Amino acid sequence: GFARRVEASCRTDWSALPVIRSAGYQFEAEHTLSMTAPYFAKRNSALDTSTEEYVAAAKKLCWHLAHGFTGKGVHRMPIAGDSTRLPFATGLSPLEKRLAWAQHFLARDMPGSQQIRQVMGHRQFGARVVYGDCIFFTVSPNEKHSLLTMRLSRFRANDPYVIHSEENFRKLASRDYPLLELPENLEDLSFDLPEYDLRKAASARDPLAVVEAFRINILLRLSSALGVRMCPHCPRCNAFPLGCQDYFGCSMRPLGGVLGGMSALGGAVEHQNHGTPHFHAEGHVVCAYQYKTLAEIAVLLQKRLVSVDDIKKYNGWLHREDILAKDMYDLCKADLEDDWWHGHCAPEHSDLS
Repeated sequence: GFARRVEASCRTDWSALPVIRSAGYQFEAEHTLSMTAPYFAKRNSALDTSTEEYVAAAKKLCWHLAHGFTGKGVHRMPIAGDSTRLPFATGLSPLEKRLAWAQHFLARDMPGSQQIRQVMGHRQFGARVVYGDCIFFTVSPNEKHSLLTMRLSRFRANDPYVIHSEENFRKLASRDYPLLELPENLEDLSFDLPEYDLRKAASARDPLAVVEAFRINILLRLSSALGVRMCPHCPRCNAFPLGCQDYFGCSMRPLGGVLGGMSALGGAVEHQNHGTPHFHAEGHVVCAYQYKTLAEIAVLLQKRLVSVDDIKKYNGWLHREDILAKDMYDLCKADLEDDWWHGHCAPEHSDLS
């Protein structure tokens, strides 16, 4: 709600938004009863654990998180900050172990925790049990090259942030800039793009526009390309009478998508590097490899119900590893790897920006 306020001073504040998120995270952690160590004893018996013992146990868990280890001998492994292995640390007292398990179950419902990755894995494994084998892919939209991000960065024309900004930022606050539609004259496909430095600064000043553009890319553009029914309420839309899945749990559109028929799509959003979101997903493509074993597929090949050439052609088109300009690649091959390793920082790569 704070990030969606109309005042630019709220949306562009680099300290207020993280502080609000941290306060919400802390409130959830402090007001969840499961964080208190469960009491295991006989009914109506006395509880002799004092507050000081709880505090000492919590401090000891922090020490184990940084310096402790699990296992013994050749199986000894440092915890190194991995809270998912904290309940199995060597040398925990019964109270410390109960506290460790309590925070482990609490963190499974808190975004940004290591336990969330375990929940992701369990859900995706369950999806593979139901929908068969899948194709794994990652989508990383570049917010600095997105006209959609610039268009969704909206400000009032009389906002002090706009009035006292340079002329380029005032242009970004206009109603119809930059254009997202194709021009009427299709022979001229040139677009009036903001310069790179302006796009970079604008995306950094308005993180909400980055998130909203990402949601449109995933929930609308990606789902349309893959031929999967998906709505802005995903994955909670099936709670409504008219969900995206049919009676068989399939979300595929009748004609499929660019990868063929896809019965289901599931993934998770992560924030890495500059904090921008990207999407890890598994698409369950309808094919012989979805449910059948390799032995069953071999029988299909022998009966010529499945063509080897068609499989090779599909995978070659899917991965698309062919070199588009072979002559140019051979000319630059010696320096490509070194330039990539150094982030194309040499002056001759300035045109990339």
